[in-house]
Amino acid sequence: MYHYASLIVPCCTNGTYKGLFGKNAKQLREDRNLPARKNVRNYMDIEELLSVGLSEILTKKEIEINDITGNKPCADSCYRNASKVKSIL
Repeated sequence: MYHYASLIVPCCTNGTYKGLFGKNAKQLREDRNLPARKNVRNYMDIEELLSVGLSEILTKKEIEINDITGNKPCADSCYRNASKVKSIL
């Protein structure tokens, strides 16, 4: 079984951010005038953080249920689930 902890890679973070906000982490940093290595999440409001969290929960479940492996399939799952969350907000 694929372990969710290995999702902590830029392509998955960017999949989530693109699905929710239409931008990757670098673009969000630029929009918020943050230095290149700052964690965008530290500068999100509560709604944004909850959206990311719910997206990650849905992604984790999908990955476990469907035994998804590999960066690209996991990033696609992140994007797909983040887009679902965005559609209900």
